[in-house]
Parts: sequence; structure tokens; C-alpha cells
Amino acid sequence: MSQVRTIKKYSNRRLYDTEESSYVTLAEVRQLIIDGTEIHVVDVVSGEDITRQILIQIISEQETGGQPMFTEELLTKMIRFYGGAFQSVFTDYLGKTVEMLNNQQQAYHQQWRDMLNADSMASVSEMTQQNIERWNEMQRELLQMYGLPQRNEKD
Repeated sequence: MSQVRTIKKYSNRRLYDTEESSYVTLAEVRQLIIDGTEIHVVDVVSGEDITRQILIQIISEQETGGQPMFTEELLTKMIRFYGGAFQSVFTDYLGKTVEMLNNQQQAYHQQWRDMLNADSMASVSEMTQQNIERWNEMQRELLQMYGLPQRNEKD
């Protein structure tokens, strides 16, 4: 991953990319993130780290147009976790799940590239088995981490 890119937010709400020495739009910040750039956003007036607010703003804009990722039902359930006993459990679970999906996506891309030179069905079957094993391992880790009973492999 590349070095962290500092973005400054001025009182007029404009964003300034310190590496490029130019103003950027929220869409351009989103593209930096998609391209793998880590960002750090600072409010120039207060010096406060506002990276989370900018990330939430990017997600909000993505959710209002096109194909939203979060249904109303899912958002409602997520809101109900705030302040509850399972908030940290949910945060950990969601984080691990997104990380696993990201790793799977990267593995899919690599395996599809590799499949161009390999037996297609064998590669797809192997990829499917690996994904099932990864999912099961993540589930076991989460259950163990929170001291919850684990199910038998036969279940």
C-alpha cells in the first residue's frame, strides 16, 4: 500500500490534497481510496482528524445514487446495535467479514487470471473449496473469540 495521503478540509468545505497541491472533490478522494491510497483528512481550523466523517460522507453519497449496498432493513438493524451489549461484537464481526470478502475478491481476481492458463473446472472447484474453508475458519475464530459454543463439522 502507498503512503498515507493527507487531505485538508478548509472552512469553505473544500478539500485540498497536500501531495498534489490542488483542491480535490469528494469523488476524487473516493477514487484515491478505490485505487488503494490510504487517506488522512484534517480539519484545518480545529486540527481535528475528520477522516471517519469524510468516509461516511462518501458512503452516504454512494448510497443515495445508483445501486445502494445497504437496504433499509440492514441499516435499521445496524442502528439498533449502537449502544447495545453486542456493539463491539458486531463491529468485530463486520470488520472480519468485510476483510474476508476483500481477500476473497482478490483471490478470485488472481484465480481468474490463472484460469486462462489452466483447466477451468478444476480451478473453479478448488476456488470454491478454498472459499468454504476460509468462511468456516472465520466463523470458528469469531465463535472462539467470544466464547460461544462451536457447532460440529457435521451440522
